[in-house]
Amino acid sequence: MNLKISLPFLLFVLLTACSTSTPPGETAVSDEATTLILPTAVADPPQPSPTVVTPDPTLPAFYNLRFATSADAAPQPYFPQGTEQIFAVWDYANIPAEAAVRRVWRLNGEPWLEREEAWAEASSGTVRDVSVYDFTGGGLQPGKYEVLLYLGDSLLVNGRFWVNATPKPLAAPSPDGTLIAQRLGDRSLVLAESPDLLTEITVTDHPISEIAWLPSGKKLVFVTEDSTERIANSTIGIRHALWSVDVTTSQVMPLGFYDEDLHEVGMAQNGRFLSLISGTSYGDACMVDRRLAIMELDEQGNRLWLLDEHQFAGLPQAKGGEMGQFYPMDNGRWVNDNQFEIAIAATCLPENDSNTLPGLYRLNATTLQAERLGDLPPAP
Repeated sequence: MNLKISLPFLLFVLLTACSTSTPPGETAVSDEATTLILPTAVADPPQPSPTVVTPDPTLPAFYNLRFATSADAAPQPYFPQGTEQIFAVWDYANIPAEAAVRRVWRLNGEPWLEREEAWAEASSGTVRDVSVYDFTGGGLQPGKYEVLLYLGDSLLVNGRFWVNATPKPLAAPSPDGTLIAQRLGDRSLVLAESPDLLTEITVTDHPISEIAWLPSGKKLVFVTEDSTERIANSTIGIRHALWSVDVTTSQVMPLGFYDEDLHEVGMAQNGRFLSLISGTSYGDACMVDRRLAIMELDEQGNRLWLLDEHQFAGLPQAKGGEMGQFYPMDNGRWVNDNQFEIAIAATCLPENDSNTLPGLYRLNATTLQAERLGDLPPAP
């Protein structure tokens, strides 16, 4: 029988070498998962088939490392939120009796678990009873998991898988449909390419909350969300940063910093302008922490300038001395390369104030002019 160790607020982990041995259990701290909002659903990337490797018949080898929800299930690189148990399965050959075998686990790039023991199994075969699990706290912690298998001081094989922060991965197909950019765990940005190739582009310090492609298909724009100063269950204290990454070189460049709090990305058809929302969207009395911003990019996708809503002539603004405020109801939509439409609402304005009307507005990002198109639709 495999030994299981349970400690309060710790993740239950079972790592065994094969069915005839009973090593001590291994534990790791479990963090609460972050739930993020999904975009419009896209098809999941295909599940990969394991790459079958034939080792040198004369040398010790661990090979064909794969991960699945059971010892006999089809292997996969990522698992949905709430997955309680994941098996590591691998083949081995020519392993000497009593050889020192070490398993090193990492979670989100940090040391997580380590186990060393003398090999007590046959010289060749398949390991099927190694698993990590959490049956008590809503499943395994979201993130990127890696395992490295050593024989003595020699690394023989390593592999990785992800547990998502949501039931399905946050994902966006490339403009030509050949790639899917997606968040795995909550901080790994990867490219999925048919039929079974996953390439990690970058790992972020804070959870990824949005992903979008530039029309060229050469760069991605993504948003990270810092909730370390969040107050209770409100949006107060949440801040966002905006980034671009070259999908070929994996070079990451900042487009907007946390103190600018840019998110809810919309993109003009040619990719030269981004519409963005700044602020937490928290409302109190006559004030709403929500503002519109427009960013222009150069041909390489780098930031040129950032304009806020007050720099557009014709967009309504509250008069001096009034308590009211105008704010964007949604994040709008681009109708062509430089024209953007958005619904502007108001709080606490005088009923007879006809010079500053809420409504649907069209903004021209080139001329910096705004025109009112009509009234807001009636509330449902």
